[in-house]
Amino acid sequence: PAIMGCFSSKASTYKVTNDVDFVRNIRYKCPELAALWTQSDPHEWDLIEWDRRGTALARVLKLRLTNIGLADLPSDIVNLTALRELNVSGNNLASLPSSIGQLTELRKFVLCERDDNNFALTALPDSITRCAKLEELILGASSIVSLPASIGNLKELRHLSVRGSKHLELLPDSIVQCSALTEINIAFTSIKSLPESIGDLRKLEILCAASTKLSSLPVSISNCPLKLLAIEGCEFETFPEEIVEIITLERLWAHNNRIMKLPESIGNMHKLEELTLQGNRLASVPVGLASIDASVVVDLTGNPKLKFVPSEVMSLDSVKLDKGVTKGYTTDQRINQAEDLADRAGDLAARKAKFAKEATKAVVKKAAGEASSMASILMGKKK
Repeated sequence: PAIMGCFSSKASTYKVTNDVDFVRNIRYKCPELAALWTQSDPHEWDLIEWDRRGTALARVLKLRLTNIGLADLPSDIVNLTALRELNVSGNNLASLPSSIGQLTELRKFVLCERDDNNFALTALPDSITRCAKLEELILGASSIVSLPASIGNLKELRHLSVRGSKHLELLPDSIVQCSALTEINIAFTSIKSLPESIGDLRKLEILCAASTKLSSLPVSISNCPLKLLAIEGCEFETFPEEIVEIITLERLWAHNNRIMKLPESIGNMHKLEELTLQGNRLASVPVGLASIDASVVVDLTGNPKLKFVPSEVMSLDSVKLDKGVTKGYTTDQRINQAEDLADRAGDLAARKAKFAKEATKAVVKKAAGEASSMASILMGKKK
């Protein structure tokens, strides 16, 4: 059930002077918390982590108000000015107070950890971007449809996750101003494109974009020092060649797309450790793939049109193929075949030219003979 009375105008019986008093006041206003926090000493209450626990100067550092049925966030929380982590997952919040920006020491905010909570909340207040020390923003599978345009103010933000926010269709362009970002998770959203200047994120190491609407990547993404790029289950029909330029990439998950062809330059990804391409529409594999390290795990299963693979690729230690896929010719064999074909074509051309020449001579000779015979006949008649 939703908590009622969190913003009651009834005067508090507590004289609020410090964090101990603040959390007592929060319990007083929220019956669900009162049912949880039954001990007389707030330092013994669950869901709270204290600094200098047991003293009058104790400060609340972490607060986990999870799975307790909150429909509104108690406004007194913003008075906990030393708060570094706030987790409100598992509730049914319809909004967050605009005063949340007063939590200037906040390092981590979690709105959703699972896929079944806080569906009523569709937007974050712009004021959250005043939490200038925020490092982790975990929004999860909420009903959020947009992020604050001012999100670029979060210069310390390192981890942004909107995984499962299926109503979210884009990231604000200002996200590239979050220069400390090392990880972005937009998996299972409706995002169709990434900001063109995403390459400005020069610390971004992990980008999870699985099961989104992406069908292409910005050219600038090659400037990101990515180690993991997850684009499985998207709408790619062509392999994004920008990926080849990401020299730091170690894991590329590109399975379950509609990719039909790989670039020859894919072998230039020398730091690659894992490449998943299963479940695409590949009909061939370039020999260049064999230039990657032989220990790289390459999964090519689930490509029904793929019948032959170059011998060089087959020699990779960890290549995975469907049964029935056979070894193709090596590069040297192809060169020899091409040379043989060229020689044969040359011979045929020479023979054709010789035949044509001889045929021409025969025709000319025959025509000359016929002309001579005709001339003889005509001369006989004159006589």
